[in-house]
Amino acid sequence: MGLAVCLGAQTAGVFAFRPAAPSTEVQFVFTSDAHYGLTKASFRSASNVSAHIVNMALVAKVNTLPATRFPDDGGIGAGRSVGALDFLVEGGDVANREEGTGPTAIQSAALSWSQFVADYYEGLTVKDRTGLRAQLYVVPGNHEASNAAGFYKPMTPAIDKTPMVEIFNRMLTPTPPKRSATFDYARDRVIHSKDIGGVHFIFLQVWADSAGRAWMESVFPSAPCSRTAGIVNVHHDRGMTMSSRLRHKASSPVYFSLAGALRYPVTIRRHSMEAM
Repeated sequence: MGLAVCLGAQTAGVFAFRPAAPSTEVQFVFTSDAHYGLTKASFRSASNVSAHIVNMALVAKVNTLPATRFPDDGGIGAGRSVGALDFLVEGGDVANREEGTGPTAIQSAALSWSQFVADYYEGLTVKDRTGLRAQLYVVPGNHEASNAAGFYKPMTPAIDKTPMVEIFNRMLTPTPPKRSATFDYARDRVIHSKDIGGVHFIFLQVWADSAGRAWMESVFPSAPCSRTAGIVNVHHDRGMTMSSRLRHKASSPVYFSLAGALRYPVTIRRHSMEAM
């Protein structure tokens, strides 16, 4: 059913689906937990390496994927080059929670977002099947939520909505775009769905909470289930993903949830980069 490649630097993988009808493949890269603002104790023989450097290395690796060959193991695309990618997903926690005060404070969410834009939106060069730059989708994680809504521990600044506002605008394209002054965390939620190559993808903020599940219940009848190979929920954390009633409605043969904070909660093929 699916295939994943673990890239190593952060949570990352490339997945491929082969729908029963139409006879196409959907292939995408999933990364998560970039955590700009933190440092890794050790990375490629260096010490105390910033997440900015680590993510630049991950993006550079992703950019080599189209020319990389899958292992000849009988899986989807075995032995061939990865080729075009339909899209990419960042599964949340782009910016680390900006905890602390004074010189030990973690950098602002606004600075972290600017680094993410430089590394991912501007640094990714992979193309889709039409030859255009592959689309990047982003869902907020719990650290985006804390930075936007506040936290019980001191943060500097106490509120920074920048990543949440930017993700909301890029995913939902409201008119006019939201600004930090007009964005309401309780009201303005990142909930989005899209059919891509016969698979129905649902992008949710942090997890499928009561509001997210209510939204899925209300729109699911309009999703072209009979024409999709499956339904994929993309979100950051586990939570509840689908009510029993919604599962009962689903006529598609496959449903699973892809969460950044988990280790791929579905039976899939997985390969290390060493194998590729």
